[in-house]
Amino acid sequence: MPITPAQLAQVHHLLDSRNHSHREIASIVGVHPSTICRIQHRDRPLLPKHGGGRPAKLTERDMRYGKRLITSGKVDTATQLAKELSKTNKESVSAATVRRHLRKAGMRAVAVKKKQAA
Repeated sequence: MPITPAQLAQVHHLLDSRNHSHREIASIVGVHPSTICRIQHRDRPLLPKHGGGRPAKLTERDMRYGKRLITSGKVDTATQLAKELSKTNKESVSAATVRRHLRKAGMRAVAVKKKQAA
């Protein structure tokens, strides 16, 4: 059964809103999810793909706060930062998660050079 122009317009509107997955759009419009995928590839090829996966445990706000704590010298390690963020978020955050987010934000670990004894 071919898709009607009204259904096609509704699919375009829902795709452009970027608030729904293909499966959700298919259930709203009443067509198969692969039809939605084909319509997107044909009519809206430049739409960004859905990120997918699990939502990030740390938000952009958390990372800005974390970078500020590091640059101000209040925390020195990812472990200390993880403890601090766990206090503010009321949800445990591992040091590995903090390290991964810091690397993604462009920060990296640097070994402190020892001073020579005089």
